[in-house]
Amino acid sequence: MTICSATILALVVMPMSSSQAQQRGGFSLYARALMNEDRQPSVKVSTHLPHSNLVFLRKGDHFEAKYRVYVRVFDGSGKRMVDSAVLRKTVVVSGYEETRSHKNSSTLSRQFALSPGDYVVRSTARVANTHLVFSRETAVTVPDIMRSGIGVSKPRFFAAAVDTSRAGRVLRRIGQEERIYVEQKDHATFAALDGQPGLEFDLYLEDVLQDSIRCVLTYEVVGRDNSQVLYGRRTVRLMGAEDQFVVSFNVDEWSPGRYVFNIKASLAEPLRESVATLPFDVEFTRAMLSRHFDVTISILSLIASEDEIKRFEEASEADRAALWLLFWKGRDPTPRTEENETLEEHWRRVRYANENFATSEPGWRSDRGKIYIRYGEPDEIDVRSDPYVQGQYLIWRYYEDNLTFVFYDRFGLGEYILSNSSTF
Repeated sequence: MTICSATILALVVMPMSSSQAQQRGGFSLYARALMNEDRQPSVKVSTHLPHSNLVFLRKGDHFEAKYRVYVRVFDGSGKRMVDSAVLRKTVVVSGYEETRSHKNSSTLSRQFALSPGDYVVRSTARVANTHLVFSRETAVTVPDIMRSGIGVSKPRFFAAAVDTSRAGRVLRRIGQEERIYVEQKDHATFAALDGQPGLEFDLYLEDVLQDSIRCVLTYEVVGRDNSQVLYGRRTVRLMGAEDQFVVSFNVDEWSPGRYVFNIKASLAEPLRESVATLPFDVEFTRAMLSRHFDVTISILSLIASEDEIKRFEEASEADRAALWLLFWKGRDPTPRTEENETLEEHWRRVRYANENFATSEPGWRSDRGKIYIRYGEPDEIDVRSDPYVQGQYLIWRYYEDNLTFVFYDRFGLGEYILSNSSTF
């Protein structure tokens, strides 16, 4: 089956600037296009601020914290503001431990009526009586849902700690507490030892119905070579209000790489269809510590010490997961937050190497890939031609580490081999 990859709804979290990233601190912003009570398109904006980022004061037998969230909605260019709101909240907890929790968070939401089109949502949270400020930005597309009488939103990618024994399933509205949304730009990323990825999407009808109607959902996941790794078909009943569904699937045996999820909703009599798509990456699963263990250790050896690699190699398969978590926990610059910036940067470098330095082998195996994964983006890149042959030199300089690497492409095929760094 091939499903047309027309995008109906976009939910995208944009990367922050370097100054904003320092103030991000777990503050989350989500925007979701939907139909309001008047059957008009709108966007629901939700913010989540961990308790650990608030400042609580004792008030008798409990603790209180206050904060404000400023929400501004801009047009697609991000220059003209079309709507705004100021949200306020007082958070009350009973015990001191709750005030330091990064797992418990406070939520504020506001719904904005918006015409079909592209929008940028910017949000800033300010904690009362402090200088703490957290900022996020997200982009969202409001589709013209009623063009065909049915609309399917662009899926929202999440990680769920649910049963992974089934290859694929469709659920109707599982509990919010069971999943953690994965921030996504043009695609999302799954890297976990437990649980499974899932995609949540909404179906919209032109009217709210008295009796439900039959709708056929057809979905698939395809890999890089356009091979189908997952297929499903499910008949559901729609009422035209709160028709929300989830497709979840097991990726433990999938190879790391880029995948695309396609979903199609079809109504009969008359035939009406709507489609959506979402690319995503699978970077790490439990299989990386079993049948892909040799590859995992080879990549990890680029940044780990010999003693750390030896402990992995000597550990039983059952103990590898705990050792993996301990390894990255020790490198987490912000252990009190959900995010591990060092791990995220490692995956980014591996992904970049595979996408940009692959030849006859995966990009991480190339000399450039190994240097990039270990040291990151060069401070300066210089290209020089060999005056005697057709080859080309590529020079990477890292000023902070006082390092220079010279790569040589002898035949002009893009296969740069690490040369003597004292060549220049």
